[in-house]
Amino acid sequence: MIALRLAARWAREGRRVTILCGTLDGPLWSAVPLEVHVVALQPEIGRSAFSRLRLRRALPAAIERLRPDVLFLPGNFHLVLAGAVRRLKHRPKVVAKISNPPAPAGKGPLRRLIENAWAWCARDADWLVAMSSGLAADVRQLTHADTVSVIHDPNIAGPLVPSQTAPIHALDRLHMVAAGRLVAQKDFALAIRVTAELSKSRDVRLTIYGEGPERGALERLIRHLGAQQYVTLAGHSTSIDTALRDADLMLVTSSYEGGPAVAVEALAQGVPVIATACSHFLADLLVDPDCGAVIDTRHADRFAAALDDWTMRPGRRAFSPESVTRPYASGPSARSYLDLFDRLVEGGEGGRARKETRRRGEKDGVCCAF
Repeated sequence: MIALRLAARWAREGRRVTILCGTLDGPLWSAVPLEVHVVALQPEIGRSAFSRLRLRRALPAAIERLRPDVLFLPGNFHLVLAGAVRRLKHRPKVVAKISNPPAPAGKGPLRRLIENAWAWCARDADWLVAMSSGLAADVRQLTHADTVSVIHDPNIAGPLVPSQTAPIHALDRLHMVAAGRLVAQKDFALAIRVTAELSKSRDVRLTIYGEGPERGALERLIRHLGAQQYVTLAGHSTSIDTALRDADLMLVTSSYEGGPAVAVEALAQGVPVIATACSHFLADLLVDPDCGAVIDTRHADRFAAALDDWTMRPGRRAFSPESVTRPYASGPSARSYLDLFDRLVEGGEGGRARKETRRRGEKDGVCCAF
């Protein structure tokens, strides 16, 4: 959805945007903006364990036909495609978005192997765009390149609504919300254990929105802890906006994340966020301590104590959701990407002609394929 959101904004800015995909058979087909062209490879390539290699072989011919100025790769999964256009006569500028850490946490030969393979693929991109400053620092350290910048994902689709939320001081009742697929990565078990710890000293509720393979295990944990009265597995929800209106906190307990969009959605509704140290993204997002905090422990009792201290902290101020989430709105994010595309294209062959096209007010000649 993030890539489609960007594509729609680029098209509205007068750019020719083409989505080059392996197959038209996908769940997001109905969400493709009308202003955006879609081209499928022939023969079509469905997603599979080795589809990236098949896409890499098919990409050069498709790019030769489309002749885009920019090839945008929307995530780590696609980085291996950067080298596919290296030898083309009319090679587009390649911009790759880095959505997750280059390698899993830990040390050892497997991590080094993954990092080396990642850096080998990244060398063929003209520019790398990280979703957070911490992720950008990791990428620079690994690639030794200065062609890395930070552009936040457009996690907010609609217009920003100026508003303020009341601070929470020593709440007698605390309603926390968590959301995501019920999978091990999200570690909702930790959220449940934290809530159980909090329930020993205060009136607390936790509502978890989402479905997935971990439901059975989470239900058993809730029964084991006797937490049925204050923990609810609410199932799948297409939007958590309504739930957030009744929430005091958004709880994020993932083991790892690229950038948890639910945290931005919560702040946009005026709901503070308490999270584990699962993503560099959160350090950028929660700069204002009144918006929430990152708690660097996965021990339920310590996490609960830190969360309790945060909610009870005196002197909390109201924060403006509009100010906090503005960098994550579609407009600023899309504009930052277009500024980058223009700098890269205008610095290369044909750039002067494209500048003149824009000066005359004609439709921009920059086409993005991804």
